[in-house]
Amino acid sequence: MKKSFMLFCAILFCFFSAAGEARKDGFKRPKMRRYRLSTRGKVEFRRVKKVLTTEEAERYRHDPHCMTERCAGSGGKEAIRTYLLESSPALIAGNFKDVRWFRDEMSGQIQIILYFNPADAVRFAQITRENKGRQLAVIVHGKLYCAPVIMEEITNGSACISGIASEEEARKIVNFLIMSRIL
Repeated sequence: MKKSFMLFCAILFCFFSAAGEARKDGFKRPKMRRYRLSTRGKVEFRRVKKVLTTEEAERYRHDPHCMTERCAGSGGKEAIRTYLLESSPALIAGNFKDVRWFRDEMSGQIQIILYFNPADAVRFAQITRENKGRQLAVIVHGKLYCAPVIMEEITNGSACISGIASEEEARKIVNFLIMSRIL
C-alpha cells in the first residue's frame, strides 16, 4: 500500500513537472533530452564548454546543450548566464546516501547537499581532479542550477547545489531525489 502510494505520488510529480519551460521569446525547449527515463531522479554533472555572450546565446538557443542559469548580478539585479555544455554527462548520479536542503547562515542562500554512494563518490573525485579550473554544470530534472568552477579535487563524497530560488523548490528537488531512490 505504502509503496503504491509513493509510486502514485512520483508519477504525479513527474506528470506535473514534465511540461517544458517556455522562455520569454516563446521558444519551448525540446523535451527529448530533458525527460529521458534514464535520468529521472538523477543529477547530471556536465562540463561547460563555453560561457556564451548574449549574441552567441541567441545563435545557440535551439541547441539542446545550451542552458541558462539565473543568478545575482551587479547591483542586486538578476542576471542570466548561458552555457554551452558538453553533449554527454561526466556523471549521472542517483541513489544518494542522503539528500538534504538548508539555508546558509552566512549568505542566506538555499542549498542542497548530496551525499554520493561510494561508486559515484569515486567517479566524482576523479572528475573534479581531472577538471580543476573548469566549470561543471549541475542539472536536476533538466534544469541547470549552477555551474561552479572546480577549485580542487572533491574527495569527501558530497556535493552542494546552490542557486535554489525558494524553500519550496528545495523541498521539491529533495523529495524528487528521495522518491527516485525509493522506487
